[in-house]
Amino acid sequence: MRHSRLPYPAELPGAAQASGGSSAAPGTPAYNPTWYTLTDIYLDPVNGSDSRAGNSPSTAIKTMSEVIRRYGSWTPQLVYGSNPSTSSLLTIHQLTTQSPGVDAFFFDPRQSGNANVLWDALSYCPKVGAAFSPTSVNAKMQSAAGNDLQLVGNLPAGIVAGQLVYNVTRAAWSVVKSVTGSGAGQTATLLQPITAASLFSSGTTPAISQSIVPVEDDGWVAGNSYQLYQPLLCNWKDPRPVGGDSNDTSTSGVIWVQGVHIPDASGNPIASNQTISPAGCSMSFVLCTFDPFLLVDGEASLGVSFVSCMLNGSGFFDNNYFFYGCYIPEPECGQGVIQCDTIVDILITQGFGLCILSTAHITTALTLSNGSRVSLAGAGVQSNETGVVWGASTCNVTGGAEMINNTDGLWANFLKLATLQLDGATTGSSFNAAAAGNPYTAGITITSAALDTGGGASNPGLQNPRTGSRYAST
Repeated sequence: MRHSRLPYPAELPGAAQASGGSSAAPGTPAYNPTWYTLTDIYLDPVNGSDSRAGNSPSTAIKTMSEVIRRYGSWTPQLVYGSNPSTSSLLTIHQLTTQSPGVDAFFFDPRQSGNANVLWDALSYCPKVGAAFSPTSVNAKMQSAAGNDLQLVGNLPAGIVAGQLVYNVTRAAWSVVKSVTGSGAGQTATLLQPITAASLFSSGTTPAISQSIVPVEDDGWVAGNSYQLYQPLLCNWKDPRPVGGDSNDTSTSGVIWVQGVHIPDASGNPIASNQTISPAGCSMSFVLCTFDPFLLVDGEASLGVSFVSCMLNGSGFFDNNYFFYGCYIPEPECGQGVIQCDTIVDILITQGFGLCILSTAHITTALTLSNGSRVSLAGAGVQSNETGVVWGASTCNVTGGAEMINNTDGLWANFLKLATLQLDGATTGSSFNAAAAGNPYTAGITITSAALDTGGGASNPGLQNPRTGSRYAST
């Protein structure tokens, strides 16, 4: 394990040793037994004080180091709880932004008995400017020459990538992916909007669930009222929470994090790594931004979900990851699900896990390599979308990999990419088991329409018989 760990006794009520051996802040003991009974902790990096009680906005603590010191461990074993699945046993309210590199912390709670933990920065994200209505809106268009949702003209002066966008009229959230131009032609490209009702029970209070079911909202127009918010910087390192009492009724604990911006230690995206690896519980990030290169492995967990997140540092993702309406420049993906028009510039799949593409905008390249398998899902795995993979990109199935049409429909309806290849070639071979002699017919140009007919053969799909790479229909 990368970081040292306190002895187990420090995690239990009655432990006497403070985390890291630090001395007590004025008026507080090094270990506070009542700290474990708190259901709300308030963190205010700007205006807080480590000598305060920390149980209300007016008595907020300044640093997570103090929070961890009072627990006596950065891996506190929380009170065993059977709280309702939509509420949290512990909520940490982040009231203001942290400064880069200040009070960086590790915090990996142990929770069981259906105990949920909420890290809430979203409720305290400051507004950027006043509410506004753009001059025009370019609706999302899912095709090889398509575009993501765009707001054009009359945008707030402070608008930048990574800010949150709330459609007040329609009660739905999105994130600014990029901003180009200026003046009347200034254009903000957004991530796929998600309805607030599918994420929150009221306001920004989440309906915490092990299985998130985001609902797309494609009704944004110029006449709607919009408000920008700035996510709060949070110096959380390598979150690896642990849960217990997992069962088949989806009542295991959830760590829900919303409205944070986790920076790269260098100040620049992708310069350093961070690991997200929960065990025995699920972890959900909603309306968050990540700058480090992420190493996400949900093999020991019940899933790691990203909803409306900017993953600027890309990463490697495997085993039970879920992307809903996110942006990831160049991820390498194993077994998991990509949906809700997640935007990916260059997607590489590898390994033998099944990567499910429901709805995704691939802007530059999709490469299936090293025996990987990608399944096209005709409908959203956990959303209201209709599946389609689209964009002005090249899809290259190589090295014995396969793309499988599991949509129960035509390739032409679901695979809308500019160029299709097999091992770098734009032609493939059809297969006809009933043909006399050689069952393969080579030299067929790969298009979605040709995949539907198998180039006129009886079996849909095309392949490279020499490598085993193929576009296959079930």
